[in-house]
Amino acid sequence: EAVTVLPDQRERRGVRGETPVGVVDRVRVHLTVTVRVGQHAAVIEIGVAVPRVRPPDVSRGVIGTYDAFFTNAVTVPIKFQETTSGLASSSTWIGTIPYSGFVAQLAAVGTTQNAATALATLPAGTVNPVDNSSSLSVSVANASTLGYSVGATPDGFDGTVSLNTSIMNLTTSGGSASKYSLAAATMHEIDEVLGLGSGLNGTTYSRPEDLFRFSAAGVRSYSTSAASSYFSINNGTTNLVGFNQNSGADYGDWYSSGAHVVRVQDAYGTPGTFPTLSSAEITAMNVIGYNSLSTTLPEPATPLLVTCAMAMLALRDRKKKES
Repeated sequence: EAVTVLPDQRERRGVRGETPVGVVDRVRVHLTVTVRVGQHAAVIEIGVAVPRVRPPDVSRGVIGTYDAFFTNAVTVPIKFQETTSGLASSSTWIGTIPYSGFVAQLAAVGTTQNAATALATLPAGTVNPVDNSSSLSVSVANASTLGYSVGATPDGFDGTVSLNTSIMNLTTSGGSASKYSLAAATMHEIDEVLGLGSGLNGTTYSRPEDLFRFSAAGVRSYSTSAASSYFSINNGTTNLVGFNQNSGADYGDWYSSGAHVVRVQDAYGTPGTFPTLSSAEITAMNVIGYNSLSTTLPEPATPLLVTCAMAMLALRDRKKKES
């Protein structure tokens, strides 16, 4: 069943004044990486493709983490480039699949306990319980992972990641307390190209992650005006992490406007920290179809409780590009 690529649903999240700096060709979950030389390409190559996200294995980079940790044999071409606006951003091609098809394909390809737990909470039939349509909006990378046949996108990439390296720490520890982690920002944007995100940011239908958005046990939340929403894979019984409800950032990101544990998928970056994929991000990836070796990386980041005074810039300013 083919996915229709919808150019008018390509989300441009605050990407302005972009300068191409290099292309990572064939970024995969289970991948080989090559970097084409371009302006400032060395910064992207060093930060993204070379150092390990966390010790002890410094020979693998951010992309290598996905290669080693997620086991789906799917190819996801992602373009990386420099930006001078915000911290980081991504643009992702979006397609449409049936809700019933998502459930069936998740059951077919999902091998994790998280996927099994999530499937047990999803109603049978053709009606999407989030928006009462019969469809879901998905990234083309996610559609491929679920087993759908996806043709080439208009620009040849499943998504584009833009990084403002001038305000980033390029190493995975130390550095400036006023700068942000390149590794964490890169992971955040790769996760969105792979499929994390909410339809509340403007896609035609709700997204797979929205199926696990709740305000109370058994009560789904698909509203920007809700006092709070959280991520749960057992019908709202367990609150794994809060969702962002601030219109200045993605609704599919984690709450980070007050005291919180710093995570990769936070809506707002925290300077001087070096988070890596947490169990929250890995679980979210599991329940949209990505299989992982476990629910934690071999060297997890130390949780850090912080109070964010968000005088600094948001992780990204979300805007939708109509083509």
